[in-house]
Amino acid sequence: MTSTPEMLFATRLRAARKAAGFTQERLADLLNDGFTIRITGVALHRMEAGKRQIRLNEACALAVILKIDEFDLLPPKVTA
Repeated sequence: MTSTPEMLFATRLRAARKAAGFTQERLADLLNDGFTIRITGVALHRMEAGKRQIRLNEACALAVILKIDEFDLLPPKVTA
């Protein structure tokens, strides 16, 4: 089964969060406090399940908090 880019992002986000040792609630708190992005742990759960779209500013803030490159969350570049 082929993963969609959205599901690949969701899977990589979940893996990066867990590798950093954060719960969904803690990561949401860091987004709310450090980046004034209003998000809940439930919203992060939905992102990681591929049920909520992620905005660009959220993806960038998540990468900063998780200490990863934004591109690590994206699908690989496809070349023809």
